[in-house]
Amino acid sequence: LESGVGLAMAAFFPGTVARSKTDVKKYHRPLPRYGHLTNIIGDKMFLWCGGQNVIPIVHNGAEKESFMSAIETFNLRSGRWECRPTRGYSPAGIQYYATACLGTDLYYFGGHCGHASCYYNTVNHFETTIYKWNDIPIQNLFDAPMMKYSCGMVGFRHEDNRFLLVVGGYGEFGGKRQPGASYLGSISNPNSGRTNEQHILSLKEGMWINPTITGDIPPPCSAFTFTSI
Repeated sequence: LESGVGLAMAAFFPGTVARSKTDVKKYHRPLPRYGHLTNIIGDKMFLWCGGQNVIPIVHNGAEKESFMSAIETFNLRSGRWECRPTRGYSPAGIQYYATACLGTDLYYFGGHCGHASCYYNTVNHFETTIYKWNDIPIQNLFDAPMMKYSCGMVGFRHEDNRFLLVVGGYGEFGGKRQPGASYLGSISNPNSGRTNEQHILSLKEGMWINPTITGDIPPPCSAFTFTSI
């Protein structure tokens, strides 16, 4: 965090310590990356993985897993980064994943493995209070979204249940396509490309829902901003 930004943080958060460039060098700072997203819970911003030049371009391996098993946090009051180890199995889609926040829980969907055309449609849950990953067991995988990345996801509550809404993305079309959705294949490979699929996951039941959509449906899209208000 540069000193100028530190002063700005101090203005927003009383009690924030604005450090000089020399002081900043003593603390952890994230490596350059791409295809990553952040979430804010309380006074902490959470950053997980993303594409990085130091991560081996392999499907799996001990060195790659060392990056996948860590999560970085930025304290909005102190202006300090911290890298923490996690427990459990982190998502395999390390870049261009979708993420959403519900309370103190983070959810991650899909993403790109970082090598070849390796995409995912799995859902993972991260408990920020104990820094632990959990798989979300799905009861109806046949109704799941296609394996993809660069899609949008938001979380919402209804009565005593939590839901995730996943929209769009880029990936492999596969055999089953969602009724009413559009699929725009790429020029080089018509079996992969963008979609405007819309799926809802009931976290309580572990069931994917194909919602009834009305109105003007967005065209096939990927790499967009999707925010709940």
